[in-house]
Amino acid sequence: MPTVTGGAGARRRKRQAEMEQLLLAAMGRLMGEGQTFTELSVDRLASEAGMSRATFYLYFEDKSHLLRSLIAQVFAEIVETSRTWWDEFEHHDLADFHTSMSGLIATYRKHQSLVTAVVEVATYDPEVDQAYRGLMESIQDTTQGFIERGKTEGSVSESLPAKETAAALTWMAERTVHQMARVTSSDHDDRLARALAHIYWNTLYARPDDTR
Repeated sequence: MPTVTGGAGARRRKRQAEMEQLLLAAMGRLMGEGQTFTELSVDRLASEAGMSRATFYLYFEDKSHLLRSLIAQVFAEIVETSRTWWDEFEHHDLADFHTSMSGLIATYRKHQSLVTAVVEVATYDPEVDQAYRGLMESIQDTTQGFIERGKTEGSVSESLPAKETAAALTWMAERTVHQMARVTSSDHDDRLARALAHIYWNTLYARPDDTR
């Protein structure tokens, strides 16, 4: 039979998840008005989210804690959108890369204010920076595994350094999407997805006599 403590813990986690979604939406609205995350006070965020300052501190130590909680959720979503080519590596299909990049860009668009806040705060908050880099490194590690599998089965050149290539591709995609999403409308997203897909595909699979 479940314990009272266990039931209370589950209810608290559910309530915290609800608070996170309210605060994420509030953050998006306020940053959409031109405010930076650093400029936003806990009082302003809580008020916009329809909760009291006391309620905020019931679930989060501070704004940094809130950011770390939210970015973990968003990166889980980003990872999920990338599984088309991570999980279908044997097909070597350019269309799979395009689908994944389209999903990646759409996820960034959806959470643009959060990603902007994390990039901003990571420059001065070591905990946010560590959390952000840790999540990026997990994507990099998965990409490295993808490349190593391709080398084993012969579709990826044996001379391609897996770790360094994974790092370059991961950070290239993250920086490019973040910067482009800030200055272009969604009308440009398909062109960007196609560009990134070709870069990934040609990096991993193209041979001197076989480029697309």
